[in-house]
Amino acid sequence: EEDRLHFESLLNFVAFSYKDRPKRVFLPDDENPPPPPRRPALDRAGRAADGPGVDSAQEAKANLEAQLVLKGLLNPKLGIKSSEVAKTLSQHLADHQVRPVEVTYSLLVQSCVAAGDLRSASDLLMKMESAGHCADADLLDKVMDLYTDAREPRGSPAVGRAGS
Repeated sequence: EEDRLHFESLLNFVAFSYKDRPKRVFLPDDENPPPPPRRPALDRAGRAADGPGVDSAQEAKANLEAQLVLKGLLNPKLGIKSSEVAKTLSQHLADHQVRPVEVTYSLLVQSCVAAGDLRSASDLLMKMESAGHCADADLLDKVMDLYTDAREPRGSPAVGRAGS
């Protein structure tokens, strides 16, 4: 049942995360100019709905929803290995000025490691540390293993891994 919840969260995020992105218009006609950019929705106080008015309850809810999506992404039954979802989700949280908690950051980094995306994993790890969170040793080991694998030339045996 929990796997299904994670999968539904992942599916909803992927399906609906692009609705707020501006639509691309290629070679518009002079008669039909591209639509103007959408303005952000305003809340009752007149500020942008996704602006600095994010309270702790909304932030906690956003983090929980992000964790559900990431757990779905990391589910071995699905076998999805994509860092794009993690990067899009991280950008989405930043756009809405939601500070990810340590667990959310860890899941973001794990998603990038599972996809083999060293650059994104390192970037998220640095963001995590600059936000004041400490990654656990297991997560750091996974990132370092990915770094080591990326540094090894293809086809040559790794030092210390050869059976002797």
